[in-house]
Amino acid sequence: MQETTKQESSSQNRFWLLAATIIGAAGFLAGYLAPILHTPGANQGPLFGIFFSGPLGFALGAGLGFLLQRCCRSRRQAMIVTILAAITFAACMWALVYFDSRAA
Repeated sequence: MQETTKQESSSQNRFWLLAATIIGAAGFLAGYLAPILHTPGANQGPLFGIFFSGPLGFALGAGLGFLLQRCCRSRRQAMIVTILAAITFAACMWALVYFDSRAA
């Protein structure tokens, strides 16, 4: 059994925060920029990123990060999954805004 130092253990315990920040930032940017680009006349468009997609991405990222720190043995593998989840979440938020603006 391998012994981990206190610093390595602390770094592994904070992975959920890193994942939450990455996915939350991706959701925020997609939710903030998509309404500006798709409906430039709507002055309340960026509020979608501030109040919905950013916090939702942070919460989903925290949950995913917690699961990944428990399941993945390799930090590299967990980081790849986190980045793919951030891209997927941002694409979903972008599509949500895009199809909503097309319907209106």
